[in-house]
Amino acid sequence: MSTTLQADSFAPANIKERAVLDADVAVAATSLTLKSNQGLAVGDFLYLGALNQEGCEKGVIQSLSGATGVTLIAGVGFAHKRFEPVTAVLGDQVHFYRAANVDGTVPADSAFAGILTPADIDPDQPSTYRVDSTGGSGYWYKVTYYSSTAAADATDLAAATAVRGADYAHYASLNEIRGRAGFGKNLNLLDSTIDSCRRAAESEINGALAGKYTIPFDKPVPELIRHIATDLAAGFLLLDQYGTLSDGSTKDGAARVKDARAQLLQIQTGATSVVTVDGSSLAQATTSASSNLYDETTDSGITGGDDERIFRMSDLGSRF
Repeated sequence: MSTTLQADSFAPANIKERAVLDADVAVAATSLTLKSNQGLAVGDFLYLGALNQEGCEKGVIQSLSGATGVTLIAGVGFAHKRFEPVTAVLGDQVHFYRAANVDGTVPADSAFAGILTPADIDPDQPSTYRVDSTGGSGYWYKVTYYSSTAAADATDLAAATAVRGADYAHYASLNEIRGRAGFGKNLNLLDSTIDSCRRAAESEINGALAGKYTIPFDKPVPELIRHIATDLAAGFLLLDQYGTLSDGSTKDGAARVKDARAQLLQIQTGATSVVTVDGSSLAQATTSASSNLYDETTDSGITGGDDERIFRMSDLGSRF
């Protein structure tokens, strides 16, 4: 059985240092001026530009000078402006490990063995994917960050979270949802709590779009679906933690859920199309079941069939 493995490209465990450019950088330049080069070292991997955005690129430090100077081994491929972020990471690749499931509990670290070759982190993508052609739910997986220059893991396998193979079939990572909800530094919020919100969001997305697209969506997940899943799950998480608010604050989970559902409605009605990561339109299902859509702005059904509504704001009270 084949399974798609996913790792956050820039998980907190892989971040070594953050800096900011203090001068513009021209294409092919090797010299950088930072606000401060404190915490950096020769051989460090630097990512110039906003992570997960177009134009972000990797460089490797050749030397440091003074309190602000950095020289890269090779020239940059893009121009960068003063004040753009610079991020140093421990590893520039992701390395997947797996261990066979025996009794449903996480195997010992000694049971995990590296599989596949380490994969380069794509600077402009939030996740890095690999396919384990012989994997699946019969295995547990862990991810480390790997240094291509040292040819060794740069993060600790023991500190990595183990996940069953089937659990990688998700539309958004737990870290993405945690960050979108504003809980990036809340170490007391359990991953299992976030995962329950993620599953609720994915279930709603699949139910809403089952008649229009083949679900579940294959990896890599279309960016629009990933965005909706992240927002919807973050909204559910905020509702779980704070309840319903009406002050328009960033903690207003009901508003997040409403916005995400509005985007789903746009897809259902055909006002918005889903495209693949390469920009082409995603093929729609060959058979389309009749869906009953609910417009929260008019409190009315939109398409034919009976009077059942898929989306109700009152559903929020019974979800958790």
